[in-house]
Amino acid sequence: MVTFKDYFISFNYTYFSKNQLGSNIMKKFHRPFNIIFFMTISFSTTLHVDQSGSDVNGDGSSENPFATIQKGIDASSDGDIVIVHSGIYQENILWPNVPNIHLISELGPEQTTIDGNLSGSVIDFGNGQNWGSINIEGFTIKNGAANSGAGLRISFPSSSDHSLTMNKMIIENNYGSSGGAMWVSPSRGSIKLLSSIVRNNTGTAIWGNGLNDATFEIVNTLIYDNEGGAYGYGNFNAGNGLKVVNCTVVNNNGSSPNGGAFALNNGNLEVINSIIYNNQPTDITTVGSYGNITVNNSIITNDENSVTVFYPSEAIQLNWSDNYYGINPNFIDYWGDYHLSDYSLAIGAGTIEGAPDVDIEGNFRPNPTGSNPDLGAYENALGTPAYLPQLINVPSDYSTIQSALSAANETDTVLVQPGTYTENIIWPETNGIKLISAGDSSNTIIDGGGVSSVIIISPQNTNIDTTTELNGLKITNGMTSLLAGSGIFINNSSVKIKNCSVIENTGGGIYTNNSFSFVESSIIKNNSNSNYGGGLHIESSSLNLANCLVINNQTSSETFGGGGIFIKSYEANVQINISNSQIQNNFAPDEGGGIYLRGDVVTLSITESNIIENNGGAIYAYGDAPLIINQTTISNNGQDDHSSYLYSESSITMSNSIIKSNTGSLRMIGDRTEKIYSCTFDSNIGDVIVVAYCNIDSLYSNNFINNNGSCVRYVNNGGCTSLNNSFINNSASAINISPLSTNTTISHSGINDTYIGNNGGVYRSNISDANIDLHSSNFINNGFSTNDNSNSDVDLINNYWGDVSGPYHPTQNPSGQGDSISIFVNIEPWLIEPNLDAPPIPAQNITITSTGNDFINLTWDESELGDLAGYKLYYDSDPNGFPYDNSIDVDNVTSYSLSNLSPGTTYYLAVTTYDFSGNESWYSNEVNGTTRVIQAQSLDIGGEEDLQHLITHNPNITFGYYDSMNEAQTSYQVQVSTLEDFSTVDIWDSGEVNSTDTSLTYPSEASLLLDGVTYYLRAKVGSGTFYSEWATLTFRMNSTITMSSLTFDPELDENGVYTEGFPTMSSAPTDPEGDDVSVFYYLSDNATFSSYLDSALVLFDNANQESVSWQPSIDPVDNQQYWVKAKGWDGYEYGNETTVYTFVINNANDTPASFALLTPEDESEVTSLTPLLDWEVSQDPDPLDTVSYTLYLDTPEPGVLMINTGTLTTFQIDEPLMDNTEYFWRVVARDVNEAEIENAGGYHSFTVNTANDLPGDFALLAPENGSMVTDLTPTMLWEEPTDADDGPAFVGTITPNLSSLKNAVAATLPMNSTNSRSIVSYDVYVSTDNVFTDVTAVTVENNSYTPNNGILVEDMMYYWKVVATDDDGGQTESGVYSFWTNGENSVPSEFTLLTPLTNEEVGLIPTFSWTESSDADLADQIYYFMGMGTELTSMEAMDMGNNLQYTPQFELLDNTEYHWNVTAMDQSGAMHSTEIQSFFVNVANDAPVMVSLVAPLESSIQMDLTPNFYWTESEDPDPLDHLTYTMSWWEAGSEEMQSVDLDSNGVTPAADLVDNMEYHWSVNTVDLAGAESMSELGTFFTDAVPEPPATFATLTPANEAVGVGTEVEFTWEAAVDPDPIESIHYRLAYVNALEDWQDTSLYVVSEPIEGTSITLTLEDNSQYYWGVIARDSDGFIVGSNDNMPNTLVVGTLSIDEDLVPDVFALHQNYPNPFNPTTQIQYDLPKDQFVSITIFDVMGRKIRSLKNTNQTAGYHTIRWDARNDMGEGISAGVYIITIQTGELLATKKMVLLK
Repeated sequence: MVTFKDYFISFNYTYFSKNQLGSNIMKKFHRPFNIIFFMTISFSTTLHVDQSGSDVNGDGSSENPFATIQKGIDASSDGDIVIVHSGIYQENILWPNVPNIHLISELGPEQTTIDGNLSGSVIDFGNGQNWGSINIEGFTIKNGAANSGAGLRISFPSSSDHSLTMNKMIIENNYGSSGGAMWVSPSRGSIKLLSSIVRNNTGTAIWGNGLNDATFEIVNTLIYDNEGGAYGYGNFNAGNGLKVVNCTVVNNNGSSPNGGAFALNNGNLEVINSIIYNNQPTDITTVGSYGNITVNNSIITNDENSVTVFYPSEAIQLNWSDNYYGINPNFIDYWGDYHLSDYSLAIGAGTIEGAPDVDIEGNFRPNPTGSNPDLGAYENALGTPAYLPQLINVPSDYSTIQSALSAANETDTVLVQPGTYTENIIWPETNGIKLISAGDSSNTIIDGGGVSSVIIISPQNTNIDTTTELNGLKITNGMTSLLAGSGIFINNSSVKIKNCSVIENTGGGIYTNNSFSFVESSIIKNNSNSNYGGGLHIESSSLNLANCLVINNQTSSETFGGGGIFIKSYEANVQINISNSQIQNNFAPDEGGGIYLRGDVVTLSITESNIIENNGGAIYAYGDAPLIINQTTISNNGQDDHSSYLYSESSITMSNSIIKSNTGSLRMIGDRTEKIYSCTFDSNIGDVIVVAYCNIDSLYSNNFINNNGSCVRYVNNGGCTSLNNSFINNSASAINISPLSTNTTISHSGINDTYIGNNGGVYRSNISDANIDLHSSNFINNGFSTNDNSNSDVDLINNYWGDVSGPYHPTQNPSGQGDSISIFVNIEPWLIEPNLDAPPIPAQNITITSTGNDFINLTWDESELGDLAGYKLYYDSDPNGFPYDNSIDVDNVTSYSLSNLSPGTTYYLAVTTYDFSGNESWYSNEVNGTTRVIQAQSLDIGGEEDLQHLITHNPNITFGYYDSMNEAQTSYQVQVSTLEDFSTVDIWDSGEVNSTDTSLTYPSEASLLLDGVTYYLRAKVGSGTFYSEWATLTFRMNSTITMSSLTFDPELDENGVYTEGFPTMSSAPTDPEGDDVSVFYYLSDNATFSSYLDSALVLFDNANQESVSWQPSIDPVDNQQYWVKAKGWDGYEYGNETTVYTFVINNANDTPASFALLTPEDESEVTSLTPLLDWEVSQDPDPLDTVSYTLYLDTPEPGVLMINTGTLTTFQIDEPLMDNTEYFWRVVARDVNEAEIENAGGYHSFTVNTANDLPGDFALLAPENGSMVTDLTPTMLWEEPTDADDGPAFVGTITPNLSSLKNAVAATLPMNSTNSRSIVSYDVYVSTDNVFTDVTAVTVENNSYTPNNGILVEDMMYYWKVVATDDDGGQTESGVYSFWTNGENSVPSEFTLLTPLTNEEVGLIPTFSWTESSDADLADQIYYFMGMGTELTSMEAMDMGNNLQYTPQFELLDNTEYHWNVTAMDQSGAMHSTEIQSFFVNVANDAPVMVSLVAPLESSIQMDLTPNFYWTESEDPDPLDHLTYTMSWWEAGSEEMQSVDLDSNGVTPAADLVDNMEYHWSVNTVDLAGAESMSELGTFFTDAVPEPPATFATLTPANEAVGVGTEVEFTWEAAVDPDPIESIHYRLAYVNALEDWQDTSLYVVSEPIEGTSITLTLEDNSQYYWGVIARDSDGFIVGSNDNMPNTLVVGTLSIDEDLVPDVFALHQNYPNPFNPTTQIQYDLPKDQFVSITIFDVMGRKIRSLKNTNQTAGYHTIRWDARNDMGEGISAGVYIITIQTGELLATKKMVLLK
């Protein structure tokens, strides 16, 4: 080891790849990021840790590393570096007390993990005093679990400064209470967390436990998805010095006290360039009493007012500036990828001050250089945000589609909700808008209303390309007077139309001109046009039509066709591609029902499409345009005159297509390149191909079959080279050579089965002078193979004529057996066998010989082909003919049995031949056959029973009968066997039964179906001698269950009694099949089981064969007898039942039954002093229990006598009791187990009374004497008198004389004895006089009486008394009381409020008064309460006593409305209230409150020229005032003002304001008294449509200036923009060659210029073309001099430098076409006189541009499309001429308008 050693360590990190993180958090670095440490370390070294190492034998070298990180750092010395190789290290590291350790991973955090295994902190810095500077880099810290610091626990000592730097870390999935990721509590020093990720931690991600004098910086770090945990302080709890720079803190969730992102406790927080977003419940919380929170240049969810402050204090300072509150950061993915999207407002929003040089991934910051840094952890490649496309909703954002489109910017989407929108849309001058339905074209409809085109896209100044899109719309009911396009009109645009329906438009569906559009997956249907192009009209445009349906469209034009599609172009080279589309049922009256093509520079390509059922033909092509058709079906098209289904004057290439069932011909006219190959022409009506005035270059490998007309007809100089074609089964000539045809070569072809009159296979008319070269072909079975009426011989030699003997020729070969030929044909020599190079001859006479269940047998004739290799059989079940789905090479046979077919199916079959060269013929004639099938279907036994557990021993057997030929069933046979292969039918065989039955019952006489046996059943059905195959199934007879006897736990005792509830019952059932068995238990309270008290189904455990146990779930009834049984169930049938068992429940000793006392009766009197006491017997439910009794007698002496009577139920008292005394007694019954019960009703009483005494005096209680009663049935109460006959009251215990009472015991009565009642009745007297004259008493038993209704009357004085009578007839009379009645209380009468009057205005202290109220009730008094207040719901009530007026002792509020009323109330609470009246306090009139102007906003720009004006409503302090408004507006600088008087606070002008104007406006408010207030002055600007600046002119240098110095000052006029408050910037552009001016990418462009001049240093002796570009703030661009460049020459151009042209030349003008100006360049090789003149195409002079001498050189001149009079000229073609002496040159120029 050395004293000092230099270490240079470089690690190549590529951290945080998307794939490894799995959550799209970080992209890979754009470049390797080198972490370089260059340090001079004292006594230091580098140690290595690898999972393959050893802590015991390792020395830390790279060759012999340690196995654990703990060992590596424990072995370190001051300044050592510990390199950790990749792997997962499950450790809980305790940092050693060693300074300056550097812990570095070799391959970064994605491959190096320290896993705490949920066993504590992953790294604990908890015990060091001498740490110095610690570096940790490149680790994932996870699965820590600790209360504080689960990931890292950092606690620095206060003795000295320390530092900890953590870089490139991932801290995740740690679990704690305070600091799930990190717990930080340093007293001094610094901590830095750099370029790291902190996520998914629980328990406050980072907890700062009082940083004190330490600082904590977090830079370039992503913190997300952390939970607050138990303390819930969000992510940061910082005591002091927390600084957060360029961090992204999102989607964290804190708990109380809140703080989703930051929670501070008496600390400071500084946040710079960060994104703090969507943290719950708030972003920032402070729970301390002081602290500074500084947030600058950041995105944060809410502003500083949303900081949760738990303890408000002036010491808490919030310093926030330049932030973005509540805006969307626009991440790539809010829940995973927090890179900034290109639209994020965080791009370039940061401050350079304090920002790091790189972002979290090592990308340079700021990027690009010179911009401001982005916010958050990630730096985007853009310097400013891209425009974020907006979603504009219709109708929620804008009510119409037009207004939404007008508001849209480039790339915006207008989303239209389903509905019908009646509009005629003019597409704005904006590219890239997408108009999309929120539904589809069935429910989102734009209806043109029949007045104009539905959508017009025709920009004047904007390039509309295919980023502009219409999607999912129905375009309908358009109408146009234009050429076409009532649905969609497209001009000079390239638009994409997808998933749309263009339906029922008058004037054509879609029109495109000078465009390149895409129409995809759309329907163009039911459109009509009086011009051409019913569905689509394509004019000088390219088009891609893919996956579309063009159907039922029509044109009524007889000039041109195009019912479906009209295409025209003579000027621009355009390409029309139609693919995977269907053009169907379109109509044109003359030509081109499907497609009409006209032009010389159009290429029409049709692939994989269908053109079907079009009236007017499929395609009409006129002109030189190429027509390419491939893999397309053209069918069922035609014209009424049968002329052409496809007419082409253009070059046509058609391949791999099917042309079928068309009417008319494929007519090719003109000398073009024609090529038709690999096509099939099938079942067409008329001549299939007509060749006129042209030659088909190639007609080869085609098949002509089943056509009604000549397959190929040559007329009028038409000719052909035909090779390897097949003509089969056509009903006219295969080839018809008509007059004036040219040379025709036909070879190696097959002409078969063609019949029509005498014309035969090849026909040449009698006037044809065509030369025919027909050889090496095969003519078979055509009748006349050739027929030549030309009266001139033609040589047709070396052909095969269907027979070795040659053709029949009347003179040359009259014995020939082959086809017949005409007399003028020379045939010798002929071929004696078919030409093997020609297409093979198809098989002949295909015949089906028989069919069966799944087979068809067929035969055919043996082929005459000499090199026959074999036959192929083609077949399928599609009746539409070829192509066939299936084929079989049947080898060289002429019969075949096609088997394994689907029964009952019709098949269509054809046969081909093929030779040894692999050539295959066309199909033979098609035959069809149907397979026959008889089936026994749906075989079943036992009906609904399970086939594997059949329980019926004579089950029903059923089957179905099916015959594809619908023949009736005549027989069946059924068999049952125990052998699956039925080699022996050992159980039952029905034999063949002649019957139509399809069901039978298994007969009793057959072998018994045994339980548990598996059987096999099969059946077949027959019709005549034809039988079906056997239908089979398997079934098994179920085995019954055997039940064991029931056992009981605990066992039944000898008496069958259970004393502790129900026993557990068990049974072990046995099922031979091992089915899941259940046991049904039944519990009843009767032996017949007529009802069940409880039952249960218990599943038997087959696996363990344990008994099935059950205990009833009901509560047992004590002393109840029960019966129980069980039976088994295997899911299919029940087994036998067990024996019935019975038992009795006696769970506990029962109390004896209730009983009653008999005599003396309760509350009775006895006259004997020695009465007999008697009671009922108490029965005990428990068997064998006996009951004894104890009598309790309460006497006047203290105590209770307790007498045990044994089992006796009577007791005779023999000691005399006391007279006039009440006694209480009860009896208790006890069984032998001391269970006892008291007699029913408890203590009874009796009174001993041998003589009577009068009742005592008593008082009347209610009604009180002289009182008023309000109830006419009052209750009268009086005292209950005493009676001497009642016994004395007594309490206590006595010691009775018990001399005659046996077995008596003294006791204490639990309640006191009381006197019994001896008063038996009361006589109540009520009278209107106090002598009770003629009054009859009412007798009652109790001391109260309530008179019935009608006895007392209203307002009457009554007197009353009571006479008490005891049970011996003694009476005592009460005194006399009086009362008077008032049964219905009268409400106080109505009265009236006097002052103030309703709505009266009064002073501050008004007097209130009202009239008096009266009461009908005698002696009732009335009191008044007045309510008053400013709110109806809260008027204050004041007691007025009996006063009738009130003057408050305080002032009321001025300009205030008050409400008041008065309530009168009598003594009984009856009330009457007046209505509430209002009055106003108003001392003097006040002016209205000045309004505030609301809309238009101050200095705003109004695009609507009738803007809505709004202002706040004014208020008038005077309550009754009415306000009106005068709103005035005027143009700035004008004295003419417009005004309108209003009652409301808003107005819309009736007429449009002037566009591009500054306006002022104000509102004056006036009340009824004329007081007024004027608002402040408002200003706004009108700008209905953004407009570009006007063109402007350059000033210096002058155009064509020469000899200019290298320092050039360029000046120009200021461009004038009609839009208000627009700013215009300029750029100067130049090139060195005029032709380069057309390519803006070659411009040399200056920086933006605020003014109208710039000085540039240019190269000497150089020519420049220059101009100025002006751009306004709307983005409009205009060039100087109508976009024409000026030219200047710096210095001089030497002839020696070849800057003088060699020859005189006039160049084409640029631009061309042009509008409105163009530039013309010409070259002069010498000084000479020049004349430049413009003429129109008629030769008329338009403009003289130059007539002067000019020097040699390159010159340009500009023309502004005006004539010599300065007048603008019309669009058209013009001729420019330049003449220099004898030289003259001209060019054409095209002016567009």
